[in-house]
Amino acid sequence: MFLKNLKSKSKFISVLCGFLIFLLSIITAVEFQSLNYKFYTDFQIRNDISALYNIPKEKLINTISDIILFLKNGNHELMIRNFSKKEYLHMFDVFKIYKSMYIIRFIVLILIIIIVYRFRNANNKKKILKYIILSNISFSCILFLFLIFVTLNFDKLFIMFHHIFFNNNLWIMDVNRDLIMQIMSGDFFIESTVIILIVFLILQLLINLFFLYIRRKI
Repeated sequence: MFLKNLKSKSKFISVLCGFLIFLLSIITAVEFQSLNYKFYTDFQIRNDISALYNIPKEKLINTISDIILFLKNGNHELMIRNFSKKEYLHMFDVFKIYKSMYIIRFIVLILIIIIVYRFRNANNKKKILKYIILSNISFSCILFLFLIFVTLNFDKLFIMFHHIFFNNNLWIMDVNRDLIMQIMSGDFFIESTVIILIVFLILQLLINLFFLYIRRKI
């Protein structure tokens, strides 16, 4: 009975570890894309945003730099000098989500370290790694299918996302008037979602290959 409970506990912890690694990969991919200066600038050039909305190129580039820096440190002056009060307040709501995301990543890392330390001397390391890999792949497949669904139904899910994560209507803006909408349009977010998925899949591939290598060495 004790051995059965021990095996069940090991399996649960392994699946939990797989989920935590999956979550860590998502956060890393989102952060990478959100702070990807090259993508921001390339998108503006490809879509000729400067000419389309009559925004001076220098102002556009400086504004992009300020957005990325704001997402890192939340310095409100970076937003005030570029955007209206409504836009700034919405971006501050966005920053709070990112701040929470960074806190979650820290907690996830601590939990992974604890789990690895707890099972460092376990006799069934191969099985533990097997369950970690399988659970990690399973969660990844679910996300992959979800993101495909997102790209096919982007507008509806974009609205749903904002209703879930924001308790106000500040995100509802006019592309003809609000600079933030001109810089980050619907196409911007669709392309960002695709890149997030690619980065996520690359991270998951590398992580699972690493676990397979460790499993063979045991």
